[in-house]
Amino acid sequence: MSFGREEQHFPEGQRLCLRAPEEADFKAYRNFFAEVSERAYYLEEALLPLNEAQLRTYVSGMNEGDKYLAFSLVEKAAGKTVGLVNLDDIDLRSRHAVLGIAITDPSARGRGLAKEGVKLMLAYAFGELNLHRVEISYLEGNDASRALFKSLGFVDEGCRRDLTRRGNSWLDMHIMSLLEEEYFRTEGDHAACIADCPHQ
Repeated sequence: MSFGREEQHFPEGQRLCLRAPEEADFKAYRNFFAEVSERAYYLEEALLPLNEAQLRTYVSGMNEGDKYLAFSLVEKAAGKTVGLVNLDDIDLRSRHAVLGIAITDPSARGRGLAKEGVKLMLAYAFGELNLHRVEISYLEGNDASRALFKSLGFVDEGCRRDLTRRGNSWLDMHIMSLLEEEYFRTEGDHAACIADCPHQ
C-alpha cells in the first residue's frame, strides 16, 4: 500500500507550503548535510558529511513506502526551498509517527518558519493521515527545539540517557509527544497559519 500522495491534500500556510522533494531542492539541502556542525543537535547517529549522491539516497529513503514521508518546505513568496520536514516510523494501524524538521537555509532561521513548518506537518499528520500520536526527539542542549515543541503543546515523556557522543561528552535524547485530542483541543492555535487543512 502507498500513501497515494497525488490524491491527498497538502496543508499550506501563510508563508510556507509543503511539497514532495524535487531535483532542484537538493542544492538547498546540500550545504546543511555536508557540514557536520550544522547537524550536531539534529541527529543521534555519528556525524558524517554527505556528498550529493549520498544525500539523494538519504532523502529518497525518507519517502519509502508507508513508513517514511518527507516534504520540502517552500517559502511561497520567493518560491525558495528553505528546509525539510518528515515523518518516520509511521504506523498507520496504531496511528503514530516520529516528526523531524530542519531549516536548511541559514537565512531562513529565526523567522518562525520552523514553527509554521511543524504546524503544517501536524495538520497533515492528524488530519490527512488520521494519526493518534506524533513524537519528537531532541538532543540535550538543543534548547530551541524544546521551546518550539513546548509552544505547540508537546508533552515531555522522558529521555534516553547518554545516547549520543559529541566530542568528549555524552548527551541524552529527550522525548516529547502530542496526542490527537491535545492537538484538536488547541486546533485554533495550530490552524492560525494554515490555509488548507482537511480533517477526517
